[in-house]
Amino acid sequence: AWIERGEIEKALLAFYSVLACGVDRETLGTIERFSPEDRRYTPFFMNGSASGRILMMIRKTLLMERDGKLNLLAGAPRRWLEDGKRIDVANAPAYFGSLSMSVRSEADQGRIRVRLDLTRSRSDRLRAITLRVPHPSRQPMREVQVNGKRWTRFDAARETVELPAGADRSDIVVHY
Repeated sequence: AWIERGEIEKALLAFYSVLACGVDRETLGTIERFSPEDRRYTPFFMNGSASGRILMMIRKTLLMERDGKLNLLAGAPRRWLEDGKRIDVANAPAYFGSLSMSVRSEADQGRIRVRLDLTRSRSDRLRAITLRVPHPSRQPMREVQVNGKRWTRFDAARETVELPAGADRSDIVVHY
């Protein structure tokens, strides 16, 4: 809900809190129960349900779907887009088919590049695509190019770009 309201910092705080309190530091597996009073007390019962919730939280930072709308990088932390960092998603299952996405940060040169490839098994299920590209130091978007052409459908305040829902491949460059 926080991601959908644009309250990314609150969503990330909840996510990191779940990791801090519910994951074993040695195995990175979720545990069934713990004692806040005694940090050494952790009966080691793996909790599959909690593991699924954590995986879903990670998925939603990268890809969220609702009512035919696809939101990409909606909850991605800014530090994931620091200069030189990459985000790669390969063949992620989605309601309309699958998607692959490659994000390359060149933030020190004033740009972030995104390549999006969609494979549709049900193209009628995808009506809108929104890409959030937060600059690591909160620089505002100045210009966006989609497939080499100037693109005006972006909101610098929300750090989002509206993409054409009918395209199977899009190369996006956001300039700061």
